[in-house]
Amino acid sequence: MQVTLLYERDVSADAPPPVARGVQTFSEERLRERIDRYRSACVVQTLSEDALEALGQVCPMDAQAMRPRLRRGDRCYVAWVDGRAVHFTWVQVSGWHYLLSAGLWHRIRKGEAWLYHGHTAAGFRGRGVCYFVGARILEDLRRDGAFQRVIVYTTQDNRASQGTIRRTGFSLKRRHYALRVRGVHIPLPGLSTVLHGGDAMEYVLSFPEAAKELLRRFGVIQAPSRRPADLWY
Repeated sequence: MQVTLLYERDVSADAPPPVARGVQTFSEERLRERIDRYRSACVVQTLSEDALEALGQVCPMDAQAMRPRLRRGDRCYVAWVDGRAVHFTWVQVSGWHYLLSAGLWHRIRKGEAWLYHGHTAAGFRGRGVCYFVGARILEDLRRDGAFQRVIVYTTQDNRASQGTIRRTGFSLKRRHYALRVRGVHIPLPGLSTVLHGGDAMEYVLSFPEAAKELLRRFGVIQAPSRRPADLWY
């Protein structure tokens, strides 16, 4: 079973809220001090469509496949150290967002920003780059004035990501449960607490016969077998 954890943070919050025992927290002042150590060496910029190939410096990927995200209006924040891209995080602020590990589509509400598909290059992890990028994203969202809430998510088995998320002031709000069958994530709404009290639309991209049988066996209501038109994740 796959468990996806959704975290939220108030864009205007002055300090991170309390988190679980044993997890280090940072005030805004402490966080700035930590970030300042990287400011001279690390530069964060939003990526333009003609510079997508830089993402390949962070990890092997088909950067051109990301082009529809930028055309949809998503933002890609990239951290550079000595002229090399070492981290990227995507931000989506409108439309539908697909949680691959949960097999769900969520409609992004007005005032929300979703952080997703973040990655740090090997050799630069644990050096505070994520804090620096996260601070820049929050700063931009505050300056924009149209956003009230930031949402980020990870899987339950990704402990490192959970620690980073909590230390930057996010609180766990929801869990989504899903079964993975032949490469397809099948949501289990009976076990999940759905964001916004359940008014988000839930979709599964395809249902192999084995998946359909599991749906019947577990009593899960089948969602449409194809995603809504004009969506991209």
